Amino acid sequence: MAQGKKKTKKKTKKLGRPANTDWHDRFTSALQKTRHVGQACAVAGVGRRTAYHHKADYPDFAEDWDCAIQCNIDDLEASAMRRAIEGYTRGVYSRGEKIGEDRYYETALTIFMLKCQRPERYNIDNQQEGSLTADQTAAAVRGAIEAMRATIPSAG
Repeated sequence: MAQGKKKTKKKTKKLGRPANTDWHDRFTSALQKTRHVGQACAVAGVGRRTAYHHKADYPDFAEDWDCAIQCNIDDLEASAMRRAIEGYTRGVYSRGEKIGEDRYYETALTIFMLKCQRPERYNIDNQQEGSLTADQTAAAVRGAIEAMRATIPSAG
């Protein structure tokens, strides 16, 4: 739960007593770790419908839920950026034996991320003065990757 917020108990429509919200913090913590609503519900000990009803009825809970999701999206974006810039290794095999490794880069992912982050530069459809040639586009992508490389913290 976000700091400094006071939990409010609403009365349930059917029973007229305060709803149990004690599980909210367990749910949002689990959601941030598991990245899965169903698993977070299991950890918090509530049903999926209850979780979604509480999200609709408790603005503080909805904000914490959205914050957990945003953290996951940030992690996903960082991971995608690493794969696009640093690449990943895959084994090279011959006759069932590993003979080496090659580094692969997520080219399509790189293009997608550039178009999202700098649409004015990389969305060719948006350019009014004509489109770039394939060589110009490739050079622009290479330049952007080199510029982004400096912004990625090393895992050291």
